Amino acid sequence: MKQELDKTANIIKKLVGYRPIFFRPPHGVLTSSVYWTATGLGYKVVLWSDELKERRFKSAYEDARFVSRLASPGAIVLMHDGLLDHSKGVQALPYLINFLKQETINLCALMSYPCLALRASASH
Repeated sequence: MKQELDKTANIIKKLVGYRPIFFRPPHGVLTSSVYWTATGLGYKVVLWSDELKERRFKSAYEDARFVSRLASPGAIVLMHDGLLDHSKGVQALPYLINFLKQETINLCALMSYPCLALRASASH
């Protein structure tokens, strides 16, 4: 796993100029081995409290409404992108942002999340 994380981090660094600082274990499966390997490499391990259910609802609007009713201050919402068609998740994002703002929930980037506040480092 260490080699895979290092290889991925080096690819990301070539693309964006710095190595990632967060790690989300695939499928949210966090074993002690995964945790200690990731934290040993300097990653902050992050899970989520809510997620879009792209297959559960017929529309992006319904999906965003469902998640916004579950979300509370401090929530981390998992949204997918990548190899499969997650276009409904992308379409849900503006709705979700609007619903959360109506609930007076402030949005922030993970980097500014209070317990994770730290800066990306090019030397990481």
